[in-house]
Amino acid sequence: DNVGSLRLSFEFIPDYRLFVEGALNQRECDQAVDDAGFRRDSDGYRMIAGTDFELTSLVTGDIFAGFAAQDYSEDPRFGKVDTVVYGSNLLWDATPLTSLRLNVDKSIQDSVAPNVSSYIATIYKLELQHELRRNVLVGTDVQYRNYDYEGFNIGREDHLYEAGVGGRYLVGRNVTLGAEYRYFTRDTNAPVSDFVQNTVTTSIGFRF
Repeated sequence: DNVGSLRLSFEFIPDYRLFVEGALNQRECDQAVDDAGFRRDSDGYRMIAGTDFELTSLVTGDIFAGFAAQDYSEDPRFGKVDTVVYGSNLLWDATPLTSLRLNVDKSIQDSVAPNVSSYIATIYKLELQHELRRNVLVGTDVQYRNYDYEGFNIGREDHLYEAGVGGRYLVGRNVTLGAEYRYFTRDTNAPVSDFVQNTVTTSIGFRF
């Protein structure tokens, strides 16, 4: 995956910067043809403009919008995929102990599924973190993802919903205990592909 990009920015007022960015990519697979008989090499670009800012000492982030395209016509069954793209990364430190983060991203992603060249992914994620005590951190997040698949004779679209809650306990300087519950569901127009998943995980971490 060869990528080249150029970004220009300037501060038009204190703590507010405008930027423009252009990127080119050339993606070459190790195998000329995959197991399903598709060629997946592609070339593409992305052009965006946006701003990053410090609205107050408590609210910071960036937002952008632009256009992206990826050409998969190395395989004659595929073609060019293009779309408007946008994104944001906003952080609000509501209190010294509580933070709220919003992430948004729309992009073109490669795929290795049969008959599929790529999918347009649109992701929205809201995350809350709170420090109950200096050694006890809790958090929760909700996420929605939309995958619009592109390729040969494809009309698939997935809607994915995810939520989680968990926490970390710092036992000492070098040991961390964690636990998390996550709910995940996929709603799709592909046959027999809907599902619901509930998971509970625990972890222990060591730092040396």
